[in-house]
Formats: sequence, C-alpha cells, structure tokens
Amino acid sequence: MSKKKEVRSYLEYYTKSEDSTQIVASSGTLNNEGFNLWSFKKLIFLEYYVPPYLNILSSKGYTCFFIDFFSSCGANQIENQEITTIGSPIVSLLKGVFHVKSRGTNNRFKKWFFIDKDEKFCTALKERVLTTLEIINKRNNENLKMGTDVEILCGDCNEKIDSVITQINKEAELHKIAVLAFIDPYKFTNIEWATWDKLLKLRYVDIIFTFPISTIKRGFSQCKNPEKYLPPSLIASCDHDLKVPDEEFERLYAQDIVNLVQRGIHYYKGGIKIKNTLNGELYRIELFTHSGPAMKLTSGIANELEKIKPHDIKAYIEQIFGKLKSLDEFKKE
Repeated sequence: MSKKKEVRSYLEYYTKSEDSTQIVASSGTLNNEGFNLWSFKKLIFLEYYVPPYLNILSSKGYTCFFIDFFSSCGANQIENQEITTIGSPIVSLLKGVFHVKSRGTNNRFKKWFFIDKDEKFCTALKERVLTTLEIINKRNNENLKMGTDVEILCGDCNEKIDSVITQINKEAELHKIAVLAFIDPYKFTNIEWATWDKLLKLRYVDIIFTFPISTIKRGFSQCKNPEKYLPPSLIASCDHDLKVPDEEFERLYAQDIVNLVQRGIHYYKGGIKIKNTLNGELYRIELFTHSGPAMKLTSGIANELEKIKPHDIKAYIEQIFGKLKSLDEFKKE
C-alpha cells in the first residue's frame, strides 16, 4: 500500500462495491455509534494482514481459526454521514478465502467465530454472513455453511470464549492450530484480563488489538475493580494513578500480554496511533505475533497507515460519493 490511490480502492470496496452494497442491505440494522473516518484504518489493517497470515501458516501445516470478539452487526454507518460500510467480520470472511494458483487450492480459515452481546446485532450479523457466504461460495467454488464454518455467539465475550477455546482445543488434538484474534472493544472494561489469559493459553495466537490508552486513563479513577480489566503489574507500576507517559503505559500493557505467552512472541512497539481530525489520539492498533515475517510486514503497513490523515480519508470518501471532484476530473475541464 505505497500509493494513496490504493487507499481509495479499500474505501470504495468497503462502502460502494457490489459486494458491500449487497451485504449491508441484507439487514436494516446498522451500528451507528463509534465508527468514524479514522476507523477505516482498522479494516485496512485487518484486510492487509489476513492473506499473508494464512499463506505463512498454511504453508507450515497449520489449521487456522479467526475470532472477532466484538463483531457488532457486520455493517457500520459513518458518524454524521449517510454512508455505510461493511465491518470487521465481513472483511475477515471476504479476505479469508482466496485461491492459491501455485497450490491449486483455496487458502482459508477453518472456522470463524463472531461474538457480540447485542442480540439485535447478532441477528443482523447472521443475515449479512449468509449473504457473504453466498458470494464467497460462488466466487471461490466453496461450500461454507453457517454453524459448520462460521459460528455467531451472542453474549459476553468473557463467557463465550470458553466455548470457542474448547472447540479449538479439540481440533488441536488432531492438527497444529493457529488463531488470529481481532479484539476491538467498545470500552476497556469490555474485556477482562482473565480472558486474555485464557486466549493466550492456546498454543499459537496472533492478536490485532485496538488499545484505548486515553479511555483507560480517563476511566480508571471511576473503575471500582481495575484489577479485573488491567494487568496486575501495570497497575502496580503506575502506583494506582496511571500518571505515566503514553509510550511507557503502552509498553507496560504490551509486556504483560507477552508475559502470558509461554513461547516467543513479537509485538509492534508503540502500536499504530489512530488520531481524530483534531490530531487527538484515540487508540492504537497493536499486533502480537509469533511470526518474524509478519512483524516485517506490519512495519510497512504501519508506516503507511500513520501517514494517512482523517482529512485524506474524508477527501477520498467525498470523491467516491461524488461530493468532491477528483484531480483528474478538474484536468478534463
């Protein structure tokens, strides 16, 4: 993703392609809170990461699983605009199945697990997943089915993770398994520290995590039991007030996640900083991976994503939806 025009192609696919239009229209329910222009960076990072992840792991004989901890309804409305986009579970499906000519087979996840506690969102997500599977099956000569290949778990992720881990561990009795987890909480108290512990007891886990540093710091003083949600050594290191620089805070939190893993794991130090139009930091996209090549790949995409400003995305969206003429259109006049 070295050219800005490629960013537009991502945005156009998510918002205006035939695939996205058909999938979004599968249900009338939309997530209309918390998705703004800068949120597209999460989708771009996920899409960018999935194919090489599957290529690397499948070539090493791993059976791969995908877990989306906060799946929502599969479609978002951009705040303050009448524009919709597909969400992370749909991106993981569409980009998690592709044909490899050299092998003559499809690369894909063995199973996708989507978790959300909102029943209305789960119902809408089911409709959108069914539509997405129809597209994938036709395009890739697959026969993916709801339940067998995709499971939607409606409830608290801190409770539903036990069922997911049980299923994955059964597969681990027969095959080498690898898991890619996408963790994008609405607020830091949505995921408990014990859930991190359970997840990382699996043998081979990569994690894409949107780490809300500012939200944690603001909400910490009102949180009655922070030890339930934050790593113990982080709390101890911060003397219970979290008044430490963001870079040190990020390092302490990431190191506590690394400490839960019995095997070597890399993480992208500092994360990808996601800022709003006022240049205020909202969260950081963190990556934890066992793969050295994945870390090199991440460095490239991280540099590109941090160069993209919310105003850039706004301009592309306006071009896509005809609200702003492109430079080429001006040249023609």
